[in-house]
Amino acid sequence: PFFPNIPLDYPIRQFFPNKPWLAIVSGWPLLFRLRLSVVGVTYFLLPDVTISIWFFFLFYKFQEVAISAFSIARVNTQQQVMGAVLVLMAVSTWQARKHLLAVCQKTFTNPVDSVLIDDKNEPLSYRSALLGMVGGFVFMGTMAVTMGMSVWIAILFILLMWILATTAAWHVSNAGCLLVNVGFTPFSFFRMVFGGRALGVRNLILLSFDRSSIPNWSSQSLMAYSIQNFRLANIHHLPSRNMRLTQWMLLAVVLSIVITFFTTLTWIHRKGAVNLTHWIFNVGPGAMRRSVNEILNPSSPNLPGILSAGTGGIIMSGLIFMRQRFLWWPFHPLGYALGVTWAPSRLWFSTLIGWAIKFLILRFGGFRALRKGQPFFLGLIIGEYFMAAVWQILALKTGVGYWGGPPS
Repeated sequence: PFFPNIPLDYPIRQFFPNKPWLAIVSGWPLLFRLRLSVVGVTYFLLPDVTISIWFFFLFYKFQEVAISAFSIARVNTQQQVMGAVLVLMAVSTWQARKHLLAVCQKTFTNPVDSVLIDDKNEPLSYRSALLGMVGGFVFMGTMAVTMGMSVWIAILFILLMWILATTAAWHVSNAGCLLVNVGFTPFSFFRMVFGGRALGVRNLILLSFDRSSIPNWSSQSLMAYSIQNFRLANIHHLPSRNMRLTQWMLLAVVLSIVITFFTTLTWIHRKGAVNLTHWIFNVGPGAMRRSVNEILNPSSPNLPGILSAGTGGIIMSGLIFMRQRFLWWPFHPLGYALGVTWAPSRLWFSTLIGWAIKFLILRFGGFRALRKGQPFFLGLIIGEYFMAAVWQILALKTGVGYWGGPPS
């Protein structure tokens, strides 16, 4: 006897074998994958966030079809994400300029006559946070320059790393996205803007390891996790500073680094890295291939790509303007900043289903029906993750691995 398989994946590659429609199922493909936990999470998110996740992913995918149809060289949707993220950061920084200036004053001059600099209820004092950030940047920059990176590239790399980490954290804390990976890396950005010839061999080699050093994935970003912890404490009116929440998180990070370092070495020596998780242990050569290809065939600045990034920046500016000016505007700017990446490729369909269910419940049942449905959709989340945990525990005994990530 056996339990029949319940199909949750619906492949469509066979329907698009030729160009230009092949672009739909190429790269980060259009996947029809139903994950009930994602449907449950979508039910609790704001409608403008959920509609933006699936709408802009489809928007980008059909752009890729057009690019393929007209054979447009050196242009891709990733470049639009570059411009969108930079504009999003610039606008957000400008809107927060008074507060940021007050934080700098608090750090270096310590005035006491401004309500803008009251940090008594913050998890960490502004002075400690800013000095810690500056100290971390200096340490990283010094390490990069010592390894051989040019000073100007090191400065731009750290700045871009901070932008990517902040964007990923915004997607998680502001929009509530389940999983985010910002759609570009410093290597691709610098190659587009400066070209391989201007970067030089050393910078190309060091930048090729950017996937292991930048937190453009929310699952790899301590900033995203930290903001979530602080926000949970704030929602439940817990005193983060009195609880020493920051110090406990720092201790957890240090212990995790030590434990995982020795645990990873142990597993590598016992099983062999080639036999372990492919994504973690076998993608290293892929990082070097980019730099090798660029060294052997150095490129010049990509003007069409820069124009494409400018287009993305203009579209992001329009989205921000519409969201701030018109209450009826249905789209969230962060959805456009997601781009075509691993996360929306696997989340978009379940997000669409969750959004449609919530829309219909609100349309025909109102907010009372929406509240009554919350336990059911919370059960979808708890049920899937509970079973993932059960199979992970059983895997310790059986030796048969199980991927517990619902977006897979």
